Amino acid sequence: MPTKGPKIVTTTSLYDYIYGDYNSDGYDYIIDDFDTNQNIIKPLGTLFKQIYDITSYLSFSINFFHLFILTRKDLRTQNVYILMIGICVFDIFQAFANLVKNFMTWQIVYHEPECYDGYRYSHLVVDVVAKCLQIMSRRVSSFLVLYMAVFRALALIFPFNTKVNKLMNKKFSYLIMLFLIVICGAWSLIYSIFVRFKQNGFCPVRTSYLPYALVTDARNAPWRRLYFVIDGYMSLFVSFSYILVAGALVVALRYAKRRRDSLGGPA
Repeated sequence: MPTKGPKIVTTTSLYDYIYGDYNSDGYDYIIDDFDTNQNIIKPLGTLFKQIYDITSYLSFSINFFHLFILTRKDLRTQNVYILMIGICVFDIFQAFANLVKNFMTWQIVYHEPECYDGYRYSHLVVDVVAKCLQIMSRRVSSFLVLYMAVFRALALIFPFNTKVNKLMNKKFSYLIMLFLIVICGAWSLIYSIFVRFKQNGFCPVRTSYLPYALVTDARNAPWRRLYFVIDGYMSLFVSFSYILVAGALVVALRYAKRRRDSLGGPA
């Protein structure tokens, strides 16, 4: 006895099946065209990396010259120059960390054939320490710049306020620097939590050392992204705050000049 099979119901016509575009909804034009966009994104990334390396060399050299000037006896006792010395030192640390990371790839510390994403264990330890130093130095330096601009603006706006005058105390500036070093240092150490060393078994050549790679576990990947997002927002916050404070400082300078002119006019 013949049996009748279940009726197959389709929601797509033959025309749509052949000519339809199923990628129009939710199409990611950055990720889906991966090969095409990599030809654009990768050269830009390489260019920005080269620019950053060059600026690191310049920053390292120029800030050493600045440090030599700022540490003269007549300058290092003044509060403003103490803050500038702190900014200069941490700019040097930030540039030095990037230079060390580059130096480790120049086949000077150890001469071995290149292994894709595989390095000595000690090499990766240096990379992690340098990255933490970079993160800490950037944040400390930027917050010190913002603090210096804020206290300069307040000193002009409220010249006879005792609380504002305390901000110009050397002891208070040292405490601010110590506080920022502790907080930003703890923040930078969080980066080391999200990475681990994994032995790289895909090295195409034989090496005298066990090649390792820095990896991030799948469970830590979202937290690592969030960490860099927050770090980026902190950088933007300092940048925009500095613009606002600089604007307030310009207004305060004009007001102070006008006040001096009005006081000196009748005399």
